[in-house]
Amino acid sequence: MGNNLSNRGLRFMLLVIICGMTIASPIPNSPNLKAKPSVGLNEVRDLKLFLAVINDNNTGNVERGKKGLYLGPDDFLTVSIFFRLHLDAWRLALTYNDVTSRKEQYRYDLIFGGLSKRFERNGLEVKPELGLVWKGNCGGDDLQNGFHRMKDLPELFVPYCDGGLAAFAAAMISRPVELSRPFEGILTSSMEIRLISDLVPSRLTPMLGYQAELWPGRLQLEMVAGARLYVNEIEEYSHMVRSGAFAAVNAKLRVYQNFYFDTGIALFPAQNLENDPIYKDKDHNYLPQITMVFSWNSAWYGLYNYLEY
Repeated sequence: MGNNLSNRGLRFMLLVIICGMTIASPIPNSPNLKAKPSVGLNEVRDLKLFLAVINDNNTGNVERGKKGLYLGPDDFLTVSIFFRLHLDAWRLALTYNDVTSRKEQYRYDLIFGGLSKRFERNGLEVKPELGLVWKGNCGGDDLQNGFHRMKDLPELFVPYCDGGLAAFAAAMISRPVELSRPFEGILTSSMEIRLISDLVPSRLTPMLGYQAELWPGRLQLEMVAGARLYVNEIEEYSHMVRSGAFAAVNAKLRVYQNFYFDTGIALFPAQNLENDPIYKDKDHNYLPQITMVFSWNSAWYGLYNYLEY
């Protein structure tokens, strides 16, 4: 039943995207951003590149783990790697997830590939996207256990699940508003809709974000809060996630000219996640994701773009 609902929703989403692309006109960069002519943090151009590494936990060593000095479990999305390429209004997004279930004793890797285009109408930004999801063995066990060996942490040996391929259609609808003092910055309300034919549950994600420069031209802070709402269940994925609120914070530093470095943390609702049995806390109902992003020309790039898993 969940797959039938997702397939009907996917066809509906394709219709929405086609209609949206015909009634909307391509936008240049957001008016509130391009109005600022300086070459600091708020400069926006046509080409952007991003490489992000996201980890769920940093135990440090076994002794710290035994004392509970770590954030969350070493489970579910143990590591993710993101690549983003923006050219004018187009975006190519590639995402790799290393997925484990300590409780059910299996693992698999996910690779998402999507192409989207940005449109604007009456101050509303719309970003429809089409793509594919692949599930299988892409060496995630070697990646995770190699890091564990380097840190002298317990390794995880569980079998891989069967693989597969699915299609998805998505849209991000947002409205940015430029605020004046004393809360100078950009406030953005957004709704993400993602419908997937299989492998990963479909979802709705309403959210509210705030971006501001703490050090003009050098340092930007962003905060996002919202809800992740799943609309169906998928075997080997849904038992590790649950609908609920999430929050994230991110700092963006302009390192040199158009080169930037981001770091932040997000907390998502989860369930049935476990840590290594020798650690102090074993069961967890939330998922921390620690981000490190290296990018070129990424001023005012929204944090929600790193929260697409």
